[in-house]
Amino acid sequence: MKKPYNDHSTRRAMLLIAFGVLLFALVQNLSAVGAFLGWLFGLISPLILGLCIAFVLNVVMRTFEEKLLGGMGRSPRPAVRRLRRPLALILTLLAILIVIALILLVVIPGIGETVSTLIPTVQAWIERALPEIIAWLEENNISAEFIAELKVDWNNLFTTVFDVLKNGTGSLFDFATTFTSSIFGGIANFFLGFILAIYILLQKEQIAAFLDRVMRAFLPDRVTAELEEIGRLSNSTFSNFLTGQLTEAVVLGGLCCIGMLIFRFPYAGVVSVLVAVSALIPVFGAFIGGGVSAFLILTVSPIKALLFIVFLVVLQQLENNLIYPRIVGKKVGLPGILVIVAVLVGGNIGGVLTILVSVPLCSVLYTLFRQLIDYRLSCKAAVSAAPAEQPAEAPAPAEETPEPAPAPAPAKPKRKGRSRKH
Repeated sequence: MKKPYNDHSTRRAMLLIAFGVLLFALVQNLSAVGAFLGWLFGLISPLILGLCIAFVLNVVMRTFEEKLLGGMGRSPRPAVRRLRRPLALILTLLAILIVIALILLVVIPGIGETVSTLIPTVQAWIERALPEIIAWLEENNISAEFIAELKVDWNNLFTTVFDVLKNGTGSLFDFATTFTSSIFGGIANFFLGFILAIYILLQKEQIAAFLDRVMRAFLPDRVTAELEEIGRLSNSTFSNFLTGQLTEAVVLGGLCCIGMLIFRFPYAGVVSVLVAVSALIPVFGAFIGGGVSAFLILTVSPIKALLFIVFLVVLQQLENNLIYPRIVGKKVGLPGILVIVAVLVGGNIGGVLTILVSVPLCSVLYTLFRQLIDYRLSCKAAVSAAPAEQPAEAPAPAEETPEPAPAPAPAKPKRKGRSRKH
């Protein structure tokens, strides 16, 4: 007898064939696919930037909204409750502007002081090195007068430069146009993203409710629940990571400033800001900030630069063993080797901003992978334990001996006597 026609198997086979044809077409037109993806990314880049800005600002805004303005949310007046979110957003923007202004007020004078100190140092170094260079030339039978007699053919030099400019004017114009348009395009995208971020923050509950309705309308309930769980996990991981990194940067910068003032290292303000900002980059941020800071101190005193490196190494050990575990703890939940891999991959993809995103993103993927492993192992354990847990056969009931029938009750004897005459 033939098997009945199976619509489900046929539909699955047709979907596999369609997917194979689509994949083959995409492989054959990779350049067109890349151009389309680039165009699409450029089209939605302000929205992506706005979501990123909104996520970062939401961490600060939520602190103001829950801690500082928590009483407004319990007010019986609806107007007061409605003012809570805009006021928290205004306080967030003011706090960020104040932090940026303080950083600039500390860094810009420090950079100016560093440049003004570095120029005389370089001139003095050249004056000290020039006699040694001349002595080395004389030791190698190279006359210093030969160097002085070297002449530059300025006419030939100007002619060559003019020819290069004349032939490369079109390329230079194209480069200048592209560079200028990219700068203005980046500024425009930033402002569009910033405006979108403000709208997202003011209406984040309504947006979340709308997305939930869309998913429940077009996706199965199980898929919707899993996506919402992934969204909650991602939000928690990213928020904990960002809050922990910011707190750690502030604490580390403050300790560095206090230590530098105690040991009288130069450029305490600039170096502390550099160390705090570089601490936002996991693993390699300390090396970047320490190297730049040591170079700044080296222009003043090589001994102090060496002592600063020792001080920073001790401070980093204190931070890695005491500060970071207590502030961030195990909220991110990522092993050290995976942190290094995430930083390396993120740095190769897109630089510093990608590094900041790669660590919490890797943590989310790692947590989901662990949950999948636990689920699969529990399923296998349940399958392997199923035969052993089958109920044992009940023992056969013992044969019941029939109970003897009860003896009949004895008949009452008749009462003998004379009949009573009436």
